[in-house]
Amino acid sequence: MLNLLRLESSTEGTIGVFRIDGEIICWSLENRWLNNLPFRSCIPAGVYNFGWTESPKFGNSMEVQEVHGRSHILVHGGNTATDTLGCLLPGLQVGHLKGIRAVLRSQDALKQLIEVVNVIKPKQIHIEENW
Repeated sequence: MLNLLRLESSTEGTIGVFRIDGEIICWSLENRWLNNLPFRSCIPAGVYNFGWTESPKFGNSMEVQEVHGRSHILVHGGNTATDTLGCLLPGLQVGHLKGIRAVLRSQDALKQLIEVVNVIKPKQIHIEENW
C-alpha cells in the first residue's frame, strides 16, 4: 500500500513523505487543513482508493479516489500550496521559493513516484498524520 505520512502543517501548507512499505519515495506538499473544503484543504487522514484518471490539465494522472465531498484529487507537479488546489505535490527536496515553504524538483519526484507506483500497483493510499 502507498502511504503518505504528514509531518508538519502551517499556514504555508502541509509537508509529508510518500512511502511504500516504510521506504521513503519522496516528499509531499498539500494545502493545510481547512475542513476538507474542495480545492482549498488537504483531505482527511484515512485510507482511500488509489488509481489513475485522465485529467484535462495533467493528462494520465494518479488520483486519490472516493474522498467524501471531494473529487479529482490528483498527484501532480507543483511547488507551493498555491499550486495544489487540494491535490498532492511530490518533491525531492523541501525548501522555500520566494520565502514560501515548498517542495523542490517536483517533476523529478513525480517521475520517480510514478515509476514506483507502476511497479507496486497500489490499490489504496493510507494518509496519516504524525503530530
